[in-house]
Amino acid sequence: ESWASKVPYMVTPGNHEADCHDPACLTDSARREKLSNFTAYNNRFRMPSPESGGVLNMHYSFNYGSVHFISIDAETGYPGAAEETRYVLPCGGFGDQLTWLENDLILANQQRDVRPWILAAGHHPMYQGSSINTDFQAAMEDLFYKYGVDVYFSGHVHSYERDLPVYQGVPEADYTDAVATTHLLIGGAGNDEMHG
Repeated sequence: ESWASKVPYMVTPGNHEADCHDPACLTDSARREKLSNFTAYNNRFRMPSPESGGVLNMHYSFNYGSVHFISIDAETGYPGAAEETRYVLPCGGFGDQLTWLENDLILANQQRDVRPWILAAGHHPMYQGSSINTDFQAAMEDLFYKYGVDVYFSGHVHSYERDLPVYQGVPEADYTDAVATTHLLIGGAGNDEMHG
């Protein structure tokens, strides 16, 4: 897209970046190797992973103004992650994201006087409607809560949802002086399948 060369933006891995979705990839080993395990995604973009101790474009963080932004790998970066076992070709192996995340959050909290906001993003939602991604929750929610992640942005589901700040499935009464993370599901961009 022509706008992509003119407008700065940050990326986070999603299930469509995991591997080649063309049946030809299963029969053509050269194509399969070039397009498996987030290869195209990791070679197409350059995110600030080296500067933040992350791995490739899979997880990284950066500061901008009064916000510390974190991009996580919600596809393969924790025990039970969907994309490590879902596809025909293996996915994952991008380092210890959970240790990296905790260390990154420790540093971010040391700078709360300068950057009071911590925003995280990943492709899969932790909460969606009445369902909870329990593997994702078990891996990340305690870290989000302990270190005060203010908002978690996700996509994947082709709709919009904003939750009250929630921890362990229990929402807070409102957004005032919230302790838990607010979850925003914003999965409708560029998609005509919007549901309710």
